[in-house]
Amino acid sequence: PSHHDRLAEVAAGWPPAIPDDGRGYRRWPAAEATPIAALDLTGDRQSALVVARRDGDHAALPLVRETTGWRLAEAGDGMANALLRRIAAGDATRDAAGAGFVLAQELGFLQPEPTERALVADQSNHTLVVGEQLLVKWRTAFDADGQRSTLLRRHLRAVGYEGVPPLLATVEWHDATGTPVSLADVDAYLPDAIDGWDLCIAALRADLEGAPASRISMDALPSTLGQMTAALHLALSRPSEHIAEPTRAARRATVDAWAVRARAAVMRAIAIDAPVQPDVAERGTALLHDVASLDAVRTTEVQLTHGDLHLGQLV
Repeated sequence: PSHHDRLAEVAAGWPPAIPDDGRGYRRWPAAEATPIAALDLTGDRQSALVVARRDGDHAALPLVRETTGWRLAEAGDGMANALLRRIAAGDATRDAAGAGFVLAQELGFLQPEPTERALVADQSNHTLVVGEQLLVKWRTAFDADGQRSTLLRRHLRAVGYEGVPPLLATVEWHDATGTPVSLADVDAYLPDAIDGWDLCIAALRADLEGAPASRISMDALPSTLGQMTAALHLALSRPSEHIAEPTRAARRATVDAWAVRARAAVMRAIAIDAPVQPDVAERGTALLHDVASLDAVRTTEVQLTHGDLHLGQLV
């Protein structure tokens, strides 16, 4: 069927079923969104990569069709492998006006593998490990700037930073104006890797129990994390063909706006949490004192940041 036919089929059965992820968490508010584009990945009318819009933001949904209707694809449904095959074939479905889906191989050779498993540590998107070699990240989180992550990955590669897995392929949807929306990334996977939360817990447990650390000691962990964080931000601050000006000056008006938002966030946290956690008020007062130091800042340099840098991003 044409893409318009596939979209009509998806819209007729909207919203899709979103299975529980096993922890009582359904991350995708499908009923609040509207499907605006759909691509058949398997060619048998039983799948659809759907672009959905909510309040101007976009998200990707890989769907499979069952007798009861559409549902979010899970590990073992074959959607990640179907995507890899389409990318390897060099598929692009843009029309004469430039709108449509673009599946692009950026680096290396993508080999579909029979096994798929979910990467449960990813709380924002829907990520599958394929053949213990590739990560397929469906960008199921609504994001008004969905291209940012892909752009930063290209930028880091261009400046020679090797602290992130290589970006192997991308999937985008372009609207009628040519504006791209990131739908999926394919990355190299690190076999036997564990995420940063588990790494730190294991290091702490070994330290408390006096046992040898299996991966890194608690003594070495803080400095290692600090060095990795510093190296990332140095790389983000360097210009590339993708981001020519990664640093800029923030003037007084911008700093004042930061201070206003920061004070509001702290006061909101105090109002919500202080009644049940008395130490929140004390900590909030200390934070407000720190925020007040912004009043003396007239201009400062700012640079690109990761935007969501926490231990779970470490593997």
